[in-house]
Amino acid sequence: MIRGSEIILLSAAAIVTIIFGSFGIYVAESPNPEASIHSLYDAFWWAIEIITTVAYGEYYPITLTGRIIAGVLMC
Repeated sequence: MIRGSEIILLSAAAIVTIIFGSFGIYVAESPNPEASIHSLYDAFWWAIEIITTVAYGEYYPITLTGRIIAGVLMC
């Protein structure tokens, strides 16, 4: 059974992962004109999709750095 403090810790870890993942993917992908992630909003939405394993496919990384970040978020 999960106690209240463990839920808070798990939620905080997920939020931090989403924030850092979205910022990292934004920095990696936004300079590339062929990328599908051009705004911080797109990056934030992508990070939420990846961490919840929904990933509709409208946003995806095309740079090597972006793909490495995606791989880390998927683990």
